Amino acid sequence: MDNIRYLSQFNLMACLSESDLIEMDSMTSITTLPKDTLIQTPDQFKEGFYFVKKGTVRLYTINVEGKQFTLDMLGEGNVFGEM
Repeated sequence: MDNIRYLSQFNLMACLSESDLIEMDSMTSITTLPKDTLIQTPDQFKEGFYFVKKGTVRLYTINVEGKQFTLDMLGEGNVFGEM
């Protein structure tokens, strides 16, 4: 499946025109990450916007005792990131 068609399937992108999707395609890349890969941590800012194509992403924070607290579990079709 080409990137433009894939991007248009996300509700967030469904209202974009074809020219907007083409521009978005030029700014995106599809990357497969191994299980248990840290994309970013609560104490590290990493600008980016991520689309979950397959698998699960756990969003967490760290409490004052240093323990991880799960905020959400994201699956296929979800998006997350910081801009």
